[in-house]
Parts: sequence; structure tokens; C-alpha cells
Amino acid sequence: MRGLTLTGMGRYDETFASFTEGLSLAERVGDEAIHHRLLNCLGWLYADLGDLDHAAELNAMSAKIGRRRADPGTQPNAGLNLAEIFHAKGDVGSAQDQYDSVYRYWKNPTSSQWMRFRYSIRMFAGMGGLALARGDLAAARVHSAECLALATRTGSRKNLVKGWRLAGDIARAERDWDTAEGQLRKSRDLAVSLGNPVQQWKTEIALGHLLKDAGRTRDAQHVFQRAFGVMEQVRQRLREERLRVAFENNPDLRLVQDLLAGI
Repeated sequence: MRGLTLTGMGRYDETFASFTEGLSLAERVGDEAIHHRLLNCLGWLYADLGDLDHAAELNAMSAKIGRRRADPGTQPNAGLNLAEIFHAKGDVGSAQDQYDSVYRYWKNPTSSQWMRFRYSIRMFAGMGGLALARGDLAAARVHSAECLALATRTGSRKNLVKGWRLAGDIARAERDWDTAEGQLRKSRDLAVSLGNPVQQWKTEIALGHLLKDAGRTRDAQHVFQRAFGVMEQVRQRLREERLRVAFENNPDLRLVQDLLAGI
């Protein structure tokens, strides 16, 4: 739990130390139940930093053990981690398969209710993003509304960031510039108040794309610079070599660099 909190705060070296210490202890005492949970937590850390291949390996191991153990926390969460990784890598088919699997688990009345509300918010945000990528705006709007309703009712601020960003991206696809800007700025302000660097730079990138599409090139450049600045702060704080190498592979970092070079 300490590692999860530190990941959300962007304190990645401390996160890595906490997760690896936990894995070592779990291996030493033979505690498989916690060990496979820590695998998907470590996979989440690597996904945040941008090493999607290693993140996928860790989450695949965690998901396999989670299914065997019928673990109500790891099984859906590792599946969602994999779905997000596949989507980020452009493998829409594999991402959809993972979301469909988690959705069936969520719909099954025999599935445990433990933390169901938490992973379901992530699920709807991810399903909405994938529907948007396929051009299915109607499905994207439905999933966005479900995500926002659940996140609002439960006070899940990180998922509110995701929900408003998705809503803004949908409005951008509809070329409703004013609505999209309001929703994306709301998402960005929530991300800043939350202190989660990944959610902030992702929303800055989304806002920059909107401004660029709307013909506001100079404003877009400022926003992309802010996204790059957040990422640079993360990079400069990393001391663990494995994490520094992971971050150099971050697709968001390369994207922002290319966007700034092209403006």
C-alpha cells in the first residue's frame, strides 16, 4: 500500500525500493498471495515510467497467478493494466480482449464485491478511450458518463481526472472546441491538485492536441512545454538506473518531443 501511494505521488525510487523489498520478503517466507499482487504493482510502476514491455511481462505473470487463485483484486486489476499497456502500444485487438474479459468478470454476479467499485471506474475509463480510438463516439460517451458517475459518487479523484479527460477528448473528436477545452482544463486542474505527474502530463498532452486542432498553435506549444516540464522533473528525480532506462523509453516523452519539434 505504501508503494501504491508513492507511485501515485510520482516518488518512483521510493516506490521501487518498497515493492522490491516486499517481493523479497514474500519470496523468503513463501507468501504467494502478496507476491503476485506486488508483481502487478511493480508492473504499474514500469508502465507509468514507459517501459511497456517489462510492465506487460510483470502483469501477465500476476494475471496468470490471479486467475489460478481466483483472486478478486489481482485478477481484474492485472487485466486492466494489460489492457492499458496494449492500448498504449497500439494493439487495439488485444486491449479489447482484456477489457472484455474484465467486463465479464465485473458482470458475473458470483464475482467478489471486494474493491469492485474501484477497478470498475478504471475499466469504464479505459473502455471509453478504446471506443474513441475506434471512432465509436456513442459507446465512448456512455463509458465516460459511467466513469464520471462512479468516480464522483466515490470521491475517486484520479479517476475523475481520467473521466473528464475522456469527455474532453470526445468533445474534441466532435470538434466542439469550447466544451472540450473546459473539460480538459478541469481534468488538468484536478491532476495538478492531486499531484500525480502522469495524469497531469497526459491531460496537458490532450489539451495541447485540442488547441492545435483549433488552430491555437502558440497556446498548444505552451501546453506541450508544460507537459514536457512535468516529465523532465520526473526524469531528473530518478536515481535508480533501471528506472532511468525505463523512462527513456516512455512513448509520451517521445511524443511531446516530436510535437514540440513540429510546431
